[in-house]
Amino acid sequence: MGTAMLTIMAAFAQLERDTMIERTRAGLAAAAANNRHGGRPRKMDAAVAARARELKGEQRDWLLRSVGIVLECGDMDFRPPVFHDLRHTAVSLYLTVTKNVKHVQRIAGHKDGTTTINT
Repeated sequence: MGTAMLTIMAAFAQLERDTMIERTRAGLAAAAANNRHGGRPRKMDAAVAARARELKGEQRDWLLRSVGIVLECGDMDFRPPVFHDLRHTAVSLYLTVTKNVKHVQRIAGHKDGTTTINT
């Protein structure tokens, strides 16, 4: 008797779940028909986002020129350096100067000293 009751309850739970999914999809479709889309409102329009991408490219090019890296790699698989790479370099240089791993760990925001040493 207990197994039958549990099976019936499971069937009702599955029916309720399917009904909720169906209603959610219907509500999203109705909202889309009214030109309403969920989610967080955008902070930038398309023009501002395009300008930001353009500036990001200019920033990378400036960085490569200032460090003195020339991109003449032809068909080699080459990834230009990013700011995170420079962060690792800064941590390594700071470790050679201070020798205080805990201090550098706090500055770099690493979880433990092993991460700081392995950079």
